[in-house]
Amino acid sequence: MEHSLSSTIHPLTDKDIDYFKYLTDNTSGWEESFDSNGVSINTRNFVGTNIRMLRASSVFAGISPAIVYDYIQDTEYRSLHNSITYNSYTVCYIDDFNSIEYLCIKCVYPLYDRDIVMQKTCIPSPDDYVIIYHSVEDELAELDPTKVRAHTYITGYRLIPVPEGTLLTFLSHSDPKGYIPSFICNLVAKKSAPNTIASMCKESLSYLEWKESNNPLKMPWRKVEYRDKSLYASYSSIVKWGFTSSAICSSY
Repeated sequence: MEHSLSSTIHPLTDKDIDYFKYLTDNTSGWEESFDSNGVSINTRNFVGTNIRMLRASSVFAGISPAIVYDYIQDTEYRSLHNSITYNSYTVCYIDDFNSIEYLCIKCVYPLYDRDIVMQKTCIPSPDDYVIIYHSVEDELAELDPTKVRAHTYITGYRLIPVPEGTLLTFLSHSDPKGYIPSFICNLVAKKSAPNTIASMCKESLSYLEWKESNNPLKMPWRKVEYRDKSLYASYSSIVKWGFTSSAICSSY
């Protein structure tokens, strides 16, 4: 697998978004299909890396894509149920649908904690919600010698309405870096995904009730007026390098 680097980064194109959708629902090249906890798991190889891409799909019964979308975006609520992610924030906004995000992940000793800097692209279409992440490097989130900088080629969620509620598809092709063998990374990802998705379903069912009592109007992922305006920086001047939008499609 080859990747192109660029001195700037910019919003994803329709072609990139269509390719992400293609990865979430095509059948060619996917292997090791199995079901666990109502979650369907598939993986596939890509040339140039031993890290496999993982796809997990599940129906969230009785809940709409709009609520699941808000649940995924609401870091305040998700932090109540997540002890692994201990620091996350928005570095800057590229535009109303694209941002640069920083995330720290706690690892089990003796492994170093991981951090990652990603561009997040959100397309809140009522019939097809999409959230896509891919790694970038940013001078406002410099390397921390106490952590290992992880990398995601492409990761994201797709939410589609179905008669039962919401069909959620999670896609991830990520490398934790460091000295963890790739077969361990692939095994852990495949084994942990069903429980993670099942937990997300349970948490999303309680989200609306929680949100009604906790700043119900504060949704910066939907309402620009709740965003820190100072974070609308010139992204071309703060991003050192990153995967261009065309690189995402050409990488696979």
